[in-house]
Formats: sequence, structure tokens, C-alpha cells
Amino acid sequence: MMGAFTGIGLAQLDVNSPDGKTQTVITDESWEAAVLPALIPNTPKACIQMEPYEWYDARLESPLKFKRAVVRFAAAAGPWKDLHPRDVGLLTRQSFAFKTF
Repeated sequence: MMGAFTGIGLAQLDVNSPDGKTQTVITDESWEAAVLPALIPNTPKACIQMEPYEWYDARLESPLKFKRAVVRFAAAAGPWKDLHPRDVGLLTRQSFAFKTF
């Protein structure tokens, strides 16, 4: 993606420490973003069974120019309306013994 960064992102990370305290990290105007031309966006899959992956072309590498992020929408007013915690677990690697091959 060449040119200006036009992505929209919203994130909140709640970190629970062993002493019971919670630290919240959110995306806001204090964040910085940069265009990464060496990362090829929307890399196609060869088939639906393939996991997501990224394509990094080191030939396109250049110094990053960070700019302050801009808040375009309030958290509840953006294109992501009706946010709720995911009800499906993230993919994980679980080792298991082969029963048959």
C-alpha cells in the first residue's frame, strides 16, 4: 500500500496482574502509525484451508515515517457498531498423539 495510511483500527487490551490490578491499553490519538510498503496487503490464499499469512518483500523496505494517529470515530460510533467479546476461541496449537495416519 503506497501513499497515506487509511486504515481504521480499534483495540482494547486488559492486562490482569497477579496482584489483581488491571491495566487497560487502548488505541487513541497517542498512538503512532506508519505505512509499511514492504508488507503486501490482502495476500491471497491458494485454498480456503490455508491459514492466514503475510507477505513481506524486503526489496521494498524503506525507513518508516511515523505519524500521530487520528481519532475518526468514538469507540461506540464507528463502523464496528455493536461490539461484543468474541464467543469463539482463538486458534491454538495443541499437540496430540497420532491414533492413525
